[in-house]
Amino acid sequence: MKRIIENLLYTETGKDTVIVFLTTGINIFIAGFFFVLVPRILGPSDFGIFATVVATGILATNIANFGVDSGILRFVSGREKNNPYLALAFKVYLVLGLLTAGIGFLISPLLANLLGYNQIIPLLRIAFISTIFILFTNFYVAALQARKEFVKASLVNISSNLSKLVILAIAAVFFSIGLYLITIIFFFTTIISVIVGKVLLPFELKSKSVKNPLVFFNYNLWIAFH
Repeated sequence: MKRIIENLLYTETGKDTVIVFLTTGINIFIAGFFFVLVPRILGPSDFGIFATVVATGILATNIANFGVDSGILRFVSGREKNNPYLALAFKVYLVLGLLTAGIGFLISPLLANLLGYNQIIPLLRIAFISTIFILFTNFYVAALQARKEFVKASLVNISSNLSKLVILAIAAVFFSIGLYLITIIFFFTTIISVIVGKVLLPFELKSKSVKNPLVFFNYNLWIAFH
């Protein structure tokens, strides 16, 4: 049994599994540490509001995703810079992100009223506006995973979560930390993961067109609705 496990670890799949396991563990630890600190800074009441805003933003992102990241994993292969599916997915995420940000910005007062917390309208708007950066983060992670560059894919997520801790520490020294600042830190540090993703995954946005984009969209929608 020991020899079988050792042989498995020396395979490409085994090595990739170990990499994903370790980097995912590091990412979870960093993200978890952030959520250990925040409740102690905000207190029960404000942390409850923060958790509600975070859940709303994540839900909006998951809905706006429409399974595009699954489509990237399915249709993107190889490491060429002019992959048409990468360019198509990026443009789709741009449109979906802008639509979600715009609609979310407008309906934030309605959602806040339904939740019974009118004071969270600006917080909800922060969450919705940041949707586009979270979608782009998903884009780079999925694209790097499709190219089997798992270390780079993990670095995209780790960069965002690590920057949350670093900026939170800096803010604690120089500013008075409150609900609004922590909400901004949580959502807009995804800009850093987008920048890291762009550096790690150069690709041509003006690539050749996909011959049959309906195949890509049909697959994504099938995944999204299942």
